[in-house]
Amino acid sequence: MIAQEDISKDAELFTAYLGSTKDTNEADKGESFYTFGYVDQDVLKAAEVSEPHYVDIDNSQGFWQFESASASLNGKTIARSGNTAIADTGTTLALLDDQTVEAIYAVIPGSKYDSTNQGYVFPSSTTADQLPTVMFAVGGKQFAVQKEDLAFADAGDGFLYGGIQSRGDMAFDVLGDTFLKGIYAVSEFSSTLRSERIERLERVRRLGEEGTIRFSHNRLKIVIKVLTFVPAARRSSTKVTSASAPCSARRRNRMLQPGLAHCKNLKSVRQPSATSTCVTGCHNSF
Repeated sequence: MIAQEDISKDAELFTAYLGSTKDTNEADKGESFYTFGYVDQDVLKAAEVSEPHYVDIDNSQGFWQFESASASLNGKTIARSGNTAIADTGTTLALLDDQTVEAIYAVIPGSKYDSTNQGYVFPSSTTADQLPTVMFAVGGKQFAVQKEDLAFADAGDGFLYGGIQSRGDMAFDVLGDTFLKGIYAVSEFSSTLRSERIERLERVRRLGEEGTIRFSHNRLKIVIKVLTFVPAARRSSTKVTSASAPCSARRRNRMLQPGLAHCKNLKSVRQPSATSTCVTGCHNSF
């Protein structure tokens, strides 16, 4: 779109908001959308964002990598010196180093590594109070994973497949949809990342019954966090399905591409201006 000059030079950006089928009863209907050439101001207004948090990125290896030198688990910091990460809409889970993954599941009662599904699982009877508060650093600031996304799918035998799994031999984390479902991401084509987080209020009674996670919300999903990719030169100016759990090992070895994933089931396309295009109502299937 940039090469074809469908987007103006001063608006070379795209945004991504990943909804969730678990949130179809909310005001946003759990829908996802991308915009091209402009930022959805309604989302920013709802999130009450004033000044995003800036973080430098490194794209020398073909990915938009940023420092992620710490995580936290129920308020306890896990030091991860030298660790980096990418945010990827095309990856379903959040993939981390083995030590951090093991620490997360060690505090969830009844969790275990399931060799059949090649990943960590935990009981579907787990309550919200039994799930940890998990946060990952984006630069010098940490952002939480929504508890509803700590479970990905029904793994069978009364267990749920976890939304956080091992990255295997990869040298960096891949913060996929498990992380991004609580994020509104704005990406520009240069070398800087910025982010701002607005905490989501949620009350969870129980996880379970055929992999379904049941929630009661008192805020819109969009009132959560904002993650923004922006070039330094312009600073002034994500229902759990009952499908078989994925094999994280397969995801470790595939080529990960930063940016937009293939988008299915487009419902509408609108053009707010001659130089920008918005795709709304896109449900992602990965």
